[in-house]
Amino acid sequence: MDEIHPFIPLNPHHPWAVGDSGAGGPESKSLSVNSQIDSHKIQSLNHNFSNCVLFPMLRVGMSHKSVRQFLAFLLAPMLLGCMHTSKAADPQKEPQLRTVTIAEREDSTSLRTPSLAMTKEGTLLAFWQLRKGGESGGDFPEEADNVVCRSTDGGATWSEPQTILSHPKVDYHGGPVVVDRITGAIFKFARSHDGTAKAGEGWRDNFVLRSDDDGKTWMRQVLNVTNERAEKRFGPGNGGHGIQLSDGTLIVHGGYWREKSLSLCLIESRDHGVNWQLTPNSDADYAHVEFSIAETAPGKVYLNIREKGRPERPFTVIEPGRTPIAALEPTVGLPASRTHAGMTKRGEGDEARLYLSAPTGGSGQWLERRRGLTLFRSDMEGRVFEMVLMLEPMVSGYSDLVVLPNGDLGCLYESGKRAPGFEMRFVRVPQSML
Repeated sequence: MDEIHPFIPLNPHHPWAVGDSGAGGPESKSLSVNSQIDSHKIQSLNHNFSNCVLFPMLRVGMSHKSVRQFLAFLLAPMLLGCMHTSKAADPQKEPQLRTVTIAEREDSTSLRTPSLAMTKEGTLLAFWQLRKGGESGGDFPEEADNVVCRSTDGGATWSEPQTILSHPKVDYHGGPVVVDRITGAIFKFARSHDGTAKAGEGWRDNFVLRSDDDGKTWMRQVLNVTNERAEKRFGPGNGGHGIQLSDGTLIVHGGYWREKSLSLCLIESRDHGVNWQLTPNSDADYAHVEFSIAETAPGKVYLNIREKGRPERPFTVIEPGRTPIAALEPTVGLPASRTHAGMTKRGEGDEARLYLSAPTGGSGQWLERRRGLTLFRSDMEGRVFEMVLMLEPMVSGYSDLVVLPNGDLGCLYESGKRAPGFEMRFVRVPQSML
């Protein structure tokens, strides 16, 4: 019912009128949920109530006190109902971001390179690298584990961290995660380094971990993929997540070292993770190995790349198995934050959009840049982005995004009091804010 009209006194000069103890008059008060009440409706209500209820009661000799008591008994449920309905009819409160701190650093550790995935069963999996080399959260050299937490309630609560890769004096750099929506299998990539070697040295093996029980247990195997263009250091990229194309192909981001510079590439499986190979013609020289991917059209993969020697984040596209990777082009509206950004596709058809999360701290040193984690949106061309809202105003670094079953977005990101890596946080963004 759109309007609610509770009891309104018939005649304010009656001694029992609401808000008056005897004289009545213009100071009499009435109860109303909607102050804009049609005067004709009030007159009609007064007339009907007088003829059908009050006058008969007075004619049979009931005192004014008795009438008041009877009316109080008669109208109390109605008034309570009106009060309840009035509360329910209030405008809805503005939707709120819901942020949860999943884990905090201990002693001299730091939490870096997040990956986020939604399993076929609807479980959220949050991965990160637990570095044990001090507060700096530096890349090398240090011992590092890979850990995972699970959430079965959409990110409201999380399990205790579970270590899935660990060995003394070994740095397991956490790579992307990808879910096979057909089989339900989950694949988490990593590469290993000598935990005591200098940066760029001590490269060991690449790994892929597989789970067939919704992320509860994991099996490890060596990733036997080679890249002839790589002079050294070929392997899966850092954090983030891969995608499954409409034809079932699984793809994750990777990179290698060539001519004293990093270059990117794609790694794929066309048999549900049994075998992995380098995606043909997916190499892009002098492009950062930290990039995010999405299928923007059947068989067409969009890459949004961390800037390297550029004032803005570049992008490119490829149709795996059909066309080579295209030349890099600049995006518009994204900050040069020097971080690995989270990205995901949300919606289908004309409603499809790309969402990207990245800090907007400014143009100073890396710590100054890594502040103000912000959510951006673009059409499926991925060329021009607009800001949607800020997710974290303080320190923030790498992040990853995933679409939840009801259309909300989930974002896993590095945060902390003094530097990214002190905390791993998850924020849920209601679809009404998107």
